Amino acid sequence: MLGLAILVVSSLLAMPLAAELAVAADARAAGDDAPDGVVLAAGVALAVLYPLAGLLALGRAVMAAALFLLAAALGLVVGRTGGWDGLAIYGLLALLLAAASVVCARRQRTRLNVEERPV
Repeated sequence: MLGLAILVVSSLLAMPLAAELAVAADARAAGDDAPDGVVLAAGVALAVLYPLAGLLALGRAVMAAALFLLAAALGLVVGRTGGWDGLAIYGLLALLLAAASVVCARRQRTRLNVEERPV
């Protein structure tokens, strides 16, 4: 159940990020003030990592936690150096989702250990 909640939250968080990236890319194409290309690339990577890690939380929660940690590092580093603080916020949210994925992995492991024990 927790894996499903992680999937829903990560997918819902990726949608506004994708919309912001589309607006920023459109502003960049129009010649307006827009974020750097590195910031846009990092945002696209985050928009892909969030739902992918959410899907992995359903089966392999440890891998999901690793992907969320990667997304957190990417968001925090590029968000602080690139000047777009929105990515830093997504980095912090990825840390929370990584913690939830670790809890989910512990629950999955406990459930497997209980099912394997003979009665």
